Amino acid sequence: MASLLSIDESMTSDSWVVYEDSSDSDSELADLIEDGLSYTMFYGPCANLHCYVDDLQVFVARDVPELVLTANTHGHGVDIAEICGGEGRTSQLGVRRHLKVGKNFDLVTHTDLANPRDAAAAYNYFVEADVLVAVMAPLCDCLGPLSHLNWSINHETMTQKCKVGSAVARFCGRAARLQLHRQRDFLCEQPYPSNLYDEGDWPKVMLWPGVEQIPYDRCRCGLKVLAGPCKGLAIRKPSAMTVSCRELGDPFRNLKCLERHEHLQGLGHSKEHSQAQVWTWEEVDRVIKGCVAVVRRHRRGFSTAYPTYYPVDRSSIARATPGGIPLVRGRDPNALPVGAGSPCAGCRHYRGRNDIEHNRKVGECGYPYDEPMIFCM
Repeated sequence: MASLLSIDESMTSDSWVVYEDSSDSDSELADLIEDGLSYTMFYGPCANLHCYVDDLQVFVARDVPELVLTANTHGHGVDIAEICGGEGRTSQLGVRRHLKVGKNFDLVTHTDLANPRDAAAAYNYFVEADVLVAVMAPLCDCLGPLSHLNWSINHETMTQKCKVGSAVARFCGRAARLQLHRQRDFLCEQPYPSNLYDEGDWPKVMLWPGVEQIPYDRCRCGLKVLAGPCKGLAIRKPSAMTVSCRELGDPFRNLKCLERHEHLQGLGHSKEHSQAQVWTWEEVDRVIKGCVAVVRRHRRGFSTAYPTYYPVDRSSIARATPGGIPLVRGRDPNALPVGAGSPCAGCRHYRGRNDIEHNRKVGECGYPYDEPMIFCM
């Protein structure tokens, strides 16, 4: 790891790849956040983080506190975060941050979510950052459908794995619940069925309005045996995406196998199962499409295709200040700047003009004369 961390000094000299954001359009903002995302995130854990060495857009942090410090040093913005399982006790935390001035930069680190101190640091990141979408794919050795067989074969090893797996599952449940309370979104991939959703806060998360589980067969996303005598055979591997909104779930609907290809029979070899833990490029593309749809929805302040419901006290929503005329474009010139220092929650979180988080106060809010858009169930 020492050789990997030797690149940190050159990276900290602001050697990020810069993308200029000269337009306020939804599509261009989404394109900026999506740009190169499939090459830096969502394709599984890297044991030694060596896959990032040649990508100067990615900062390799020693631990979560360094990741948070680096992110905050470069300014506040909108994050897309990923938690995926690694080898042993290691989980990988990856973050893409889009700054208001138009920059993107990615950060990645390893962390032990079974360690209370590391888990607290990682959770504190979710508390302090504006994570628009949390993408989670924790390891499933002790929680997936094959765990019953593994328990009977090697009970002692599974006992140790269960301690780690349960801790990671509980952390992901806390992160998902935090996302929901902050009107943010999450996606969690697991084999189908999975006992992960019996851990920690997951039972409460699964009862939240709008949360749904979408089963699909991974062979429909191009999962195949990559080497050996069975190379080229499709691997069915039933899985499910648990999502907080329809934008994240729609790319995975109607993906049950049509039985038009030959599958790997039986349990297969352990190496084949290990390779199947990594998402295919098609799965990555579908996750990114969902994330882009969420970015566009938050940019507008609402979903044009379908509303996402959150429990909201209607009496707490600020209405438009009377006596003024909403601007056709731009923010009120008398408002305080957007970002962390704004007293208006909507402006502080870069919400659209019709979002219910704005306080509509003249001099504080950028859209004091715009009516909030409220969807009724």
